[in-house]
Amino acid sequence: MLDYARSYGLPATVFRMSCVYGPRQYGTEDQGWVARFLIRALQDRPITIYGNGLQVRDVLFVDDLVKALRLAGDDIDRPRGQAFNVGGGPARTTSLIELVDLIEELHGRRPELKFAP
Repeated sequence: MLDYARSYGLPATVFRMSCVYGPRQYGTEDQGWVARFLIRALQDRPITIYGNGLQVRDVLFVDDLVKALRLAGDDIDRPRGQAFNVGGGPARTTSLIELVDLIEELHGRRPELKFAP
């Protein structure tokens, strides 16, 4: 994208986003894993975790992402031609098991877990 923008003189920046979550998310297995875990728990269906569940993800609330996108768009000349990793940062990381623990706390019962390679 940045090469294309430079070649054609377009004002562009690139955001590489971490795990985005928020309202109205479909929660498919490949995208929206936070929502998927919550939906499965609410449906009393098992959650499949690939690996041991200790892998850590950087989660980002959609409203924060939208704010960053709007700020970049409002003054595109400042971030023009740059790429940014956009995430929640170290304070917002969570392991898959930690998310299951939070779901248990909020939902009142622990979701059934299945582990797969």
